[in-house]
Amino acid sequence: MGIVVFLSLDLAWNITGHHHGHSAGLFFLTLVFPAVAVLLYLILSCIVVCRKLEVYSSLKYVTMALVTFAGSQLILLSGASHKIAVGTQEHINGSMFSILLDLVSVSLVYKFWTTITDDTWGDEEF
Repeated sequence: MGIVVFLSLDLAWNITGHHHGHSAGLFFLTLVFPAVAVLLYLILSCIVVCRKLEVYSSLKYVTMALVTFAGSQLILLSGASHKIAVGTQEHINGSMFSILLDLVSVSLVYKFWTTITDDTWGDEEF
């Protein structure tokens, strides 16, 4: 997290003098690495669910989470954010919809996790 903040500030204020309007490290840490992490999580969770747990119905939550996360990234990276801002006289932009889709995606991952785990905690009587 700290390196992303440093690279962002360096790019904005040219602290080190080595950037000319773009930063490959910042691109990697904010776009490429999260995409690889999401795909790796999806692959590993599918392997665990299919081979060990055999709870195939829970895969629908992971699939929906992937779709909403991809939609969120498409809104941010495409020109949709600018079109939304122009259409609403700059009152809202695509970031709001992107954040809402990210929230839905995280909620679906939580729902997936609750469907594949046993909820035995909290059942004890004192």
